[in-house]
Amino acid sequence: MATIPTPATTSGGPYVPRVSDEEQAQRAQALVALLDSWETEGDEQEQRETMDVLRQAFGKDRVASSRKLFP
Repeated sequence: MATIPTPATTSGGPYVPRVSDEEQAQRAQALVALLDSWETEGDEQEQRETMDVLRQAFGKDRVASSRKLFP
């Protein structure tokens, strides 16, 4: 089994291999594409239903408060 070479001197933290600027840019573009796809998923009705469920779930166990959780 092959092992990943580590530098001779470390500062006690985990070894993190270097990533080229090109690879970092590709990863950033892939992340942006993923986030954009999340934004377009679902519809307005689904988002309203999700918010209603969250309001009920968070509101059940709240300690009595004069402030609204969701204004």
